[in-house]
Amino acid sequence: MNKWLKGLISFLLVSVLSLQVFQPASASVDFKKAKTISFNKNLTGKLTTANGNYEHVYKAKLKKNGNLSITVQTNTKRSWYVEVLTSKGEKMTSFYTTTKSKGNEVREIGLSKGTYYVAISGIYDTAYKMKVNFKSSNYYEREDNDTVKKANGIKFGKNYSGSLEGFTDQDYFKFTVTKKRKVSLTYNNTPKKQRDLLIVNAKGKEYAKIRTDYYVKKPTKSTYTVTLPKGTYYVLIQYGGGSYTFKVAQ
Repeated sequence: MNKWLKGLISFLLVSVLSLQVFQPASASVDFKKAKTISFNKNLTGKLTTANGNYEHVYKAKLKKNGNLSITVQTNTKRSWYVEVLTSKGEKMTSFYTTTKSKGNEVREIGLSKGTYYVAISGIYDTAYKMKVNFKSSNYYEREDNDTVKKANGIKFGKNYSGSLEGFTDQDYFKFTVTKKRKVSLTYNNTPKKQRDLLIVNAKGKEYAKIRTDYYVKKPTKSTYTVTLPKGTYYVLIQYGGGSYTFKVAQ
């Protein structure tokens, strides 16, 4: 067998195994088997190939709006696929755990009150350890807020926090100015994090555009002030992953 053919076979085998390992759980999640989560408690289990048990599903009942955080213990030889779903199967967020180092990988997402499902999947005969926590708050973003029609309403003078799921994620927040006036946008600069914050109208017209400073050595706050005519506006936050905090004031 020549080297080219050996290489092709190896590539195909790796591709097939990758598809098996990282098959999204949402394609086959059985919500009826979901166990109700006790927040801030360790959830452990073993995904095994012996009986086709490639995923475990947990139910999270949120009585209020707030922030759901998921902590998964990482493994240098194993990776798991985790996702948060609505009862209709709509994916709110998902991620693969890292294999670069041992420790904990944490993801956060803001959600409205309701019932959600956390699914963890893989084909490895290895135990996982996961913890899900929830903090109620009306000042954390609520997904899905990726368009102006789904924007979260905000109050002047209040700090709001959220998290971008990746480079393509966008978060919209809505506010109304009752007459022409100056409005200030205060935001956090975080070391090695860069993102854009814009003030736009419903048609996407930009009234302000701010890019955070990637090179700051420590967290700082900056304020940008703009004069806006009477109307409804949106704070659009985009690009770069990770958490953020901002405030709009009159």
